[in-house]
Amino acid sequence: MLILYRMSKKERLDASARHVLTKEGLAGFTMERLAEAAGVSRPTAYQYFNSREGALASTAAQTLALCRDLYEGARSFDGDARGKTFAYLTAYEILARCEPEHMEILELLGLPSIRDSLQETQRLTLRAQLVEYTGYLTELVKSACLSGDLKLPESCTVESVVFHSLNFCRGNGLTIARRRLLFSMYGGEAPWEEAQRALFYYWSGIGWTPLLSKEEIAILHERILKQCFPSHWLQLKTEELRRNLNMPLPEKPAYEIPEPRPKRKSAKMPLEPVLESPPEIPL
Repeated sequence: MLILYRMSKKERLDASARHVLTKEGLAGFTMERLAEAAGVSRPTAYQYFNSREGALASTAAQTLALCRDLYEGARSFDGDARGKTFAYLTAYEILARCEPEHMEILELLGLPSIRDSLQETQRLTLRAQLVEYTGYLTELVKSACLSGDLKLPESCTVESVVFHSLNFCRGNGLTIARRRLLFSMYGGEAPWEEAQRALFYYWSGIGWTPLLSKEEIAILHERILKQCFPSHWLQLKTEELRRNLNMPLPEKPAYEIPEPRPKRKSAKMPLEPVLESPPEIPL
């Protein structure tokens, strides 16, 4: 159950839309359910979203805008090609750790059933972001090859490095963020740090030098968070401090998103028994 702290009606509707889409799917994504989840009337939901398609478009637009901000932040990192690549991939870590519902929505937008329900402009925006994102990573890997920092084996291509690095970070982000079964079995005590080291082990295995130690990877990661994602870095540090002190902050009065009400079953009239053979008529 998602808890909504003191929010405006629009903020409650936005948060409820993300919650319903990620937890109940497109089938449960109705105006009636959004109004119920946000604790507003149906006319109010229609006032803000106009329609179910409008609610989906608004939800997608917020996720795409957040991704755009994170990508732009990652591009501001000042470092070599591998550091810049790591900064760009860290955007997925930020999504997973700080905005897990937005990360799930980003994955859902790739499903044909949801993608086809988007407006044409949003489908083009989604594709353009993916092309720009992968294109930027491709240029970084190529520059590392040209500088001699990355010496790929013959069986490995620049495109395969981008593909495997990207999917490694996306898959780990979704698994760790949602505490899925695989995470509960093999996650370890420091899943994010282990995932970062595993990525660098892969890069070292395909010839990306110089080798970095565990401590050097942690220092680079910390510098990326502070330089590219300062507000999220502060959020993560605050959560870490609370865990270490075991002193959670007092909770604010909250509004809880209710679970969907069970649908009422329509009362059915009992059927008359069917006779196997017609009754005999006495003469």
